[in-house]
Amino acid sequence: QANRVEQQVKDSWFQLEYLYSKRNLIHQKDTIYTNFRKITNLTTDNDIRSLLEGATADAKTLEIDVQIIDINTSIDLELKTLSLLLNQEIDTIPFKKINTRLRFFTVDSNALDNNPALSFAQHQTEIMNKEISLQKAELLPEINLGYYNMSIKGDVTNNGGTYYQDGSKRYSTINGGLAIPLWTKNNNAKIEAIRLNLNATKVRAEYFKTQLFNELDRSNNQYKTLYQNLIYYKQE
Repeated sequence: QANRVEQQVKDSWFQLEYLYSKRNLIHQKDTIYTNFRKITNLTTDNDIRSLLEGATADAKTLEIDVQIIDINTSIDLELKTLSLLLNQEIDTIPFKKINTRLRFFTVDSNALDNNPALSFAQHQTEIMNKEISLQKAELLPEINLGYYNMSIKGDVTNNGGTYYQDGSKRYSTINGGLAIPLWTKNNNAKIEAIRLNLNATKVRAEYFKTQLFNELDRSNNQYKTLYQNLIYYKQE
């Protein structure tokens, strides 16, 4: 639960950073079109080109006003979400300039093994292997060995006569037995069923691991593409 809340806080924080950056970009566009409109107002020509340029600047300015209202609403909602997660009131966040230093991800199969869902699937295969070993053990012969050593004290009746034993004499006995399972069909069927289920679980675990690997690789490539786009627009 704590890890889930921590991830939600991170997601909300990054979303706010994105929204603030987007709002700064919209304000820059607003400044450009406002200055452009001022330039068109300074021209003394009343030709069609000047009128069209002025109308275009006015339309873009109105469009940007709507975008500013929309982005401010999104920021307010995300701030409320973050305030709820942190259980404290947050009105604004003074984000610094975005750090464009790239940190390349590497696909590490060892990291994928720590995935909870994958670990659970692999743990299931271990349990099934132990169940197979248990069923096979029940098919093995059972050997019983026993050794007894005791003394008798008191009256003892033997061959119609009674005599007294004082406990000084020891009596030892050894017995043994061998139990061989005769009805093995049921156990063999259980072993076969567990083995089939085990193979299916291994296939699912490997397929899930492949999905995780591909998803991580796809996210890595997407990250690189977005970074290159960010560098491009910053240089423009």
